[in-house]
Amino acid sequence: MQGVKSVRTTLRPTIHFREGGRWILLSVLALLAVANGAGLTLARSATNDRQATEYTSWWFFAALVVAILGLASLATPNAGNARHSIALSCAATLPPCTLVTQGLAMLQMWGLVSILFLAIYIRVFYPARTARLLVCALAATAVISAVLSPTPSPLVWIGFYLVSVSVAAEVFGAMGATLIDGALRDPLTGALNRAGAAHAASHLLARTRKRGENLVVIVLDVDDFKAVNDCHGHAEGDRILVELARSWMTSLAPSDVLVRLGGDEFAVLTTGCSRSEAEALASSLVDGHVVEVSYGVAIAEPETDPYGILISIADSELYCNKRFRRNHCDGTSGGNSCDADPSIAI
Repeated sequence: MQGVKSVRTTLRPTIHFREGGRWILLSVLALLAVANGAGLTLARSATNDRQATEYTSWWFFAALVVAILGLASLATPNAGNARHSIALSCAATLPPCTLVTQGLAMLQMWGLVSILFLAIYIRVFYPARTARLLVCALAATAVISAVLSPTPSPLVWIGFYLVSVSVAAEVFGAMGATLIDGALRDPLTGALNRAGAAHAASHLLARTRKRGENLVVIVLDVDDFKAVNDCHGHAEGDRILVELARSWMTSLAPSDVLVRLGGDEFAVLTTGCSRSEAEALASSLVDGHVVEVSYGVAIAEPETDPYGILISIADSELYCNKRFRRNHCDGTSGGNSCDADPSIAI
């Protein structure tokens, strides 16, 4: 059976699932803020070499401001790409600068440790190719900073650190990415499972409120799928589900989310669609397959928080459409029609 590895999915590297990584960045930035705050206090209390003390104090103050900026950018949950990028830039900039400008062993050690954590974070929450390039750049910057540091380091230790950052990021980062992928994705079709859908829905709801857009849920269900399994075997049924998921993933926008709710039932989460646009999208998704597919659509206003309710409403409309097709259609069309109010929305 052919898988869907080559199909674009919405699991990673979108920001739907960076909320766990947000706490890693917050922890690194908080520790950097504490370290630089302590360094600022020590520098202000020092009595020797007033000029050097003044320069050191200004550095610690600037570093503290950068760390606070990074913390502020991730202060609220479901932060967007721009905020994650700001926080990551702040966290990645401070350690190399600390290595170059400060001779305090404590700050240099923490700078190196924080780079290690950042490398693992990047490898977990970014695409593999992009992550490897960023990790290499981060490790190279750390090595150059260590060479330029006021406190000299043996070359063997610098080389050892370069290898450690790269290997740790690849091993632990790849392991973390695999665990996240396995926990949130349906292994057969490559679509998100219910746990992944809950994370994605939380992000999409936050985005709809910010932009004033509707949240749209389209539930898709294969008609008489049990007959396919009974007549042709479960392997053929699985192949059909994989092909359907591949087709839908290819048709959807990168920001849309495909979910396997269970069995032969799927859902699409999208935003910013009117009722007519959602119906047109649903109709395009059910046409052109070897099996008949029914759909149901539900739409919510941005101020509500109705993901679970939307699934129920769309599911009810789907079965209404199924009953209508059984009673009134000749079975050759993929279209849907329902006697219920087509403008059902929350």
